[in-house]
Order: sequence, then structure tokens, then C-alpha cells
Amino acid sequence: MPPIISSLLDTDLYKFTMWQAMLHRHPQTQARYEFVCRNTPEYPLSELLPEVERELDALCALSFARDELDYLGSLRFIKSDFIDFLRIFRFQRAFIEARAEGDTLHIVAHGPQVHVMGFEIYVLAIVNELY
Repeated sequence: MPPIISSLLDTDLYKFTMWQAMLHRHPQTQARYEFVCRNTPEYPLSELLPEVERELDALCALSFARDELDYLGSLRFIKSDFIDFLRIFRFQRAFIEARAEGDTLHIVAHGPQVHVMGFEIYVLAIVNELY
């Protein structure tokens, strides 16, 4: 089964503009993002843990392809130093943890905000698709 996220462009453009702003203005800021399911699912999300772990590993193996960087670089509001940052960027598995507690699935990203803020949209897509 192919991974759910196959490209780091599988997010919204707003996330890239915020990411760039964080890199330029607050690169030292630490943050914590936590996945929260706001309703009661039909079956326990904790059962998704093995698949979530596999998908997070796959996400952390991705990097931006040249054509993806070329596309982002063609946008007038994306600066060249941000493209240079993305060229060497890779999500670090050490900054995100998934665990089950009873029926609840906990996913927490903690570390440099310029790094962990990017997990948000991908985690939501992974959980949604697996569910």
C-alpha cells in the first residue's frame, strides 16, 4: 500500500507562507501541536496506531523534489532563502510521537516551531484517510 502522503506539497499554500514567516521572524520559537478528535468516532482511533506510525515514518522520509521547489520558487511571495531551507528540509521523527491511551489516539509534535508546525495538515490527512 503506498503512503497516504506522497508529496510535501500535499498541504495548503497558507501553511507555506506561515512557515516562511516563522523561519524569518521566529526561528528559535518552540511549539507543541497536539491532534485532538472533537467528536466520538464510530470505532476507537487508538486502533489506527500501527498505521499512523507507519505513515509518520513515510512522511519523515520525504523531501521536496526539484520540480516542487521550482513551483514554490515561482510564486512571487516565496523568498529564495526559504526555498534553500526547503531544499535541505526533512521532517524529523524525533519531534512527533503517536500513542494510544484506551480508545484515544494521541499524536503530539513538539520542538522548534519552524519544524513541527508543518506536521499539522499531514497528521490530519493521515488520520482522516486511515479512519
